[in-house]
Amino acid sequence: MVSIPLYIRTGKNGDRRYKLANIKKQEEGIYALRITDEQGKRRYETVGTSLKLALLAKLDRETKLLRGETLLPPVKPEPAPIPKPQKRATLAEIKQRFILYKKTQRHKDGTPLDGETVTAYSQHVDELLAACEESGHRYPEEVDGDDLRTMLDRLRQDDYAHNSICNHYTSVVCFLRYCGVDHKALLPYSERPTPEHDDPVAYTEEEVQKFFAACGNERYRLVFEFLLKVGARELEAAHLEWTDIRDDGRTATVKIENKRHLNHRTKTRKSRVVPLEHNLADKLAAWHRNNPKTKLVFGTEADKVDWHFLRACKSIARRAGFDESDWWTHKWRDTFCTWTLRRRPDLLRTVQKWAGHASITTTEKYLAPETGVAAQAGINDVFGGSQAMAGAA
Repeated sequence: MVSIPLYIRTGKNGDRRYKLANIKKQEEGIYALRITDEQGKRRYETVGTSLKLALLAKLDRETKLLRGETLLPPVKPEPAPIPKPQKRATLAEIKQRFILYKKTQRHKDGTPLDGETVTAYSQHVDELLAACEESGHRYPEEVDGDDLRTMLDRLRQDDYAHNSICNHYTSVVCFLRYCGVDHKALLPYSERPTPEHDDPVAYTEEEVQKFFAACGNERYRLVFEFLLKVGARELEAAHLEWTDIRDDGRTATVKIENKRHLNHRTKTRKSRVVPLEHNLADKLAAWHRNNPKTKLVFGTEADKVDWHFLRACKSIARRAGFDESDWWTHKWRDTFCTWTLRRRPDLLRTVQKWAGHASITTTEKYLAPETGVAAQAGINDVFGGSQAMAGAA
């Protein structure tokens, strides 16, 4: 039989003293049951000032113990914390976090985003924020399709090329996704700018001759000849080091690869080896003899990466009498692929490797049709000497 002792508290003025109660006689004080929990810790459970009710409570607790029930007091649930009101972040505040995220973002190979890429993100998002400021929209949930339309319209008024507008829009979409906003819900498919993949455009031989005739800087002349004859991208040439060039007297090659120590990676993140035309190889060797202490092939006077090839290209084209809007650095790469495949279409697979194209379909675009004087010469070769057509004259 389980027995729970009954006590009575007799102390006054906060002095709690307990003594065993006389279960046959009503006493003055507060009755309490002394209960020992599963950990052996004793506690007193008050059951009132009535002896009769105290005995009933004693019997009830003893019955529960016989049934195997616990006599631990119910645990009072802690009150739920009152949530603090969160401050709504404005678009400008989120933009700061977004740019910080881009600065710390890493590609799969561990390289960070290019500094120019991060700067472009910042500028493109500012274009959206300017449109939102005009409409009085300060928070992500307030951005609507009219804000995007205003931004795109301003870019068109500033005479941005269509593909450039697409690049701006892509950056803004990335920012909106960071804000938790779906751009597809703001603009219908028919209004979203989509890049146009036209056939590559190449410089003509006459244009190239006039360009180099107007180029008075030896380093830039060598840069653009390298872009023309190697098909490298602008940043690949800017980060090229002398250790990437091999010349054993019979063959000369250049290796285009990732430069983790310079925070540069190729577009496909893969390296490739391209042969150097012998005249270009000789010029590079002479340039190296004149600059023996530099690490970068086309670096600045301080042997730093030159970020101004595009500016130089347009400046030289302007001096040569061309419209500078028709001249850009990637067009030298297009010219390399186009000229090579026009003269040697059998090198399609080889050019794919030299250019670093992931798909042969991309390389096939450079099998572009002849135009201008070259096209005229081609049609003359086909039909000019044909006896079958002689009678039609």
